[in-house]
Amino acid sequence: MGFAVVDFLATSTRVVHSETFRTASQDADETRLDLIADRLGDLIERFNPAFLAYENQAIVEAGKQARRRRNPAEEVASNFASCRVHETAGIIRCAGRFFDLPVYVEAPMSVKVALLGKGGGRAPKSRVKEAVQRIFRIASLSEHAADAIAIAVSGARKHARDRVLLREHSDLIH
Repeated sequence: MGFAVVDFLATSTRVVHSETFRTASQDADETRLDLIADRLGDLIERFNPAFLAYENQAIVEAGKQARRRRNPAEEVASNFASCRVHETAGIIRCAGRFFDLPVYVEAPMSVKVALLGKGGGRAPKSRVKEAVQRIFRIASLSEHAADAIAIAVSGARKHARDRVLLREHSDLIH
């Protein structure tokens, strides 16, 4: 999985931090989820982000399932993997609540469009990675880190929109 911290300034955008975070596949799921939660908490405390964002993997999995038939054993394995993805999403949501940060759930197509424009919604991951490397002038980057940066860009668009709406309608809040 990838983590990224992107600084969105009025005149520029820069990647402050990106990483690919891996856990040992032989570790128990609880251990792996604890490690993810600890790393996310460390990054939040270190960088003090304005929001959190993650990609809705349920949409990705639904598309994969629709494109191929499965035997019962594959279906069980897929459902188990999907549960782990949802548990990770729960960790991100809980971290947002704990640190009082908004959490944005990004659809894969929205992430690609935010980075590549209207024609980029069905682009392969390799094109997203190339775009991230070109836009942010990063020579070497894993696919997971590139995805995390792209998700941050997409989340920033929603966060900026929400801040404008709050400013425009602040009289309704008080």
